[in-house]
Amino acid sequence: MKRHINNLFIYHFFTPVEYCFYSIIFYRYFGDKKIKSAILFSIIIFTVFCFLNTFFLQSLDINNSNAIIGESILIITWCLFFFREKISEPDNIDPKNEPLFWIATGVLFYFLGNVFIEGLLNYLIKKEIAIARTLYKISYIFSYILFCFIGIGFYIVGNKKSNNLKSNGSNF
Repeated sequence: MKRHINNLFIYHFFTPVEYCFYSIIFYRYFGDKKIKSAILFSIIIFTVFCFLNTFFLQSLDINNSNAIIGESILIITWCLFFFREKISEPDNIDPKNEPLFWIATGVLFYFLGNVFIEGLLNYLIKKEIAIARTLYKISYIFSYILFCFIGIGFYIVGNKKSNNLKSNGSNF
């Protein structure tokens, strides 16, 4: 007989850490002090919200969909601000050659998928567990998309460094 161990408690701790990670990436990109302040403020508020959610609404043995949906909405917001700023840049640098463009695109797709899946997951867990499991497995697709886009971003960083070394005449 297969024994299932509830590991949902991990997400209660992972979600605020993940939010801080992505928020800091966007914080470092933006030059606008208002957006930077909003990001820092959101990190504090979101972390407090996560702990309150865990203690009063969704305990450690329940999927913390409230926190994940909140995180998704906030990260989607930072992605949209990023794309707005990219579009309005006078330099017109080709975004395909910029690592953060690819990373932000992957993050956007991932969190858009999260909003949909997490919005339904707790309801389906209570009503139709088989559908909930299938929906959860669909979330793997969004994770793969995220990791592929992050990989492209890292590939571009490596390519830029390699090209800089070649143009400087460095030999390894």
